[in-house]
Amino acid sequence: MRRRSIKTPLWESQVHQTIQKLKVESKSRSLKSCDLYECVCIFISDHLKERIFSQATLCVYYQNLKSFSAWMSEAEKVTDIRNVRVSHLRKYFSYLEIVRKYKKSSLEGSQTSLMRFFRSMIFRRLIKKNPMQDFHIVARRHMNSAKILTIFDIKILLRSVKGHYQYLKDSDKLDCFSLFIHRRDLCILALCIGCGLRRGEIQRINRNHLELKRGYSQKSKAAVLTTIQRFYALFAAQGLVKTNTTANIRIKKVKKIDKTALSEEELTSIFSAAYLKYQPYDGIIPADSRVTLERWLAARDWAIICLLICTGLRRKEIASLKTDSIDFRQRVIRIAGKGDNTYQVRERIIPVTEPIALSAVEIYLSLRPKSIFDHLFLSTHLEPLKTCGFTKVVNRMKQELFPQKCLTITQIRKSFVSLCAEKGIDPLILRQIMGHNSLATTMKYYLTVQEQQLREVWEKNF
Repeated sequence: MRRRSIKTPLWESQVHQTIQKLKVESKSRSLKSCDLYECVCIFISDHLKERIFSQATLCVYYQNLKSFSAWMSEAEKVTDIRNVRVSHLRKYFSYLEIVRKYKKSSLEGSQTSLMRFFRSMIFRRLIKKNPMQDFHIVARRHMNSAKILTIFDIKILLRSVKGHYQYLKDSDKLDCFSLFIHRRDLCILALCIGCGLRRGEIQRINRNHLELKRGYSQKSKAAVLTTIQRFYALFAAQGLVKTNTTANIRIKKVKKIDKTALSEEELTSIFSAAYLKYQPYDGIIPADSRVTLERWLAARDWAIICLLICTGLRRKEIASLKTDSIDFRQRVIRIAGKGDNTYQVRERIIPVTEPIALSAVEIYLSLRPKSIFDHLFLSTHLEPLKTCGFTKVVNRMKQELFPQKCLTITQIRKSFVSLCAEKGIDPLILRQIMGHNSLATTMKYYLTVQEQQLREVWEKNF
């Protein structure tokens, strides 16, 4: 059997012919024209590509807009879209109602078609002012058609979401996973607004909706609401929106769980586990490339664990280390500390007192493959190892040694500070080593050590 060929409707063929003619005449990528009928074809073509409306709806839009352009050229002798005025629209709707005998529903349809058409032309910057903005007919159902979201409004909203995401990315305050969560929540918000979520409904976002209907935990609820608040606050400050609709949303702060510092024995067990992974490859000549890769990765993980335990580096600090950052003769590490584009980066020197840590880094450097990057630690693709790569190294140690415990790079750093405070290192020196901005941050660990010592003395004597 032969397939029945699907014929293109006549109105769609006319739109395609006009668009092809414009593409041949125009030199730029974007289609621009001042002719009223050509602008109608551009509007219909845009919606045919997006497929937001059905073909029947677009057919009605085309008929209404073609009728308007034909009337403007015959009755008012106006073919330029920039010359359309409110007076023309009044005469046109009077013509439809008196001469063409349009019913109220047909008038409403024509009004909606013209409203969407002129708004899309503003989006394409073909006109500066919407002539339908100051014009209303007696059509109750579509009196608020100026508030109807079109595909162009949703595009602008998604563009603003992209701008907010780029702002968060440039500020360099969030890691990759947090940026992904922020973008996901903002895209969900844009979709809800595109589906008709009103300002009052946004303000009514509360704990019952997120907790009962979506099953969110307290931490997830706070993250979602904070994302939405920051999004609206940024654009309210820039003047893109008139009012911040989320200013009245109250966010319940999540209590941080105070993770206990690791003991010296636990840190030693982590150090030993990392070394035992490298030990089988020590002093052997690899037979193939697979063994060479495994030996290099084992040496890299051992060097990472050694530096984390013996120096208390932050995750971003160890990721930013270069091959010339470590001075093996003076046994120090020169590092650029915590900072961003607004504040000056604090550079500091960290002494490495453990010889085994320096020897682990020397062994790793001898096995490190050549790369165009001068970063100390590389990935398997010979690119700088990202912060998530260091987290994976620590997570592998955690699964082997402490499957039930929480082990992070921050916890190892806090354990290093607690051990230094317990051994009586001067707080000013420790503050310089750790790169704390305030001495009060360093003194917290000394107070914790004193509380532990008091508890031990009390338990022994009483």
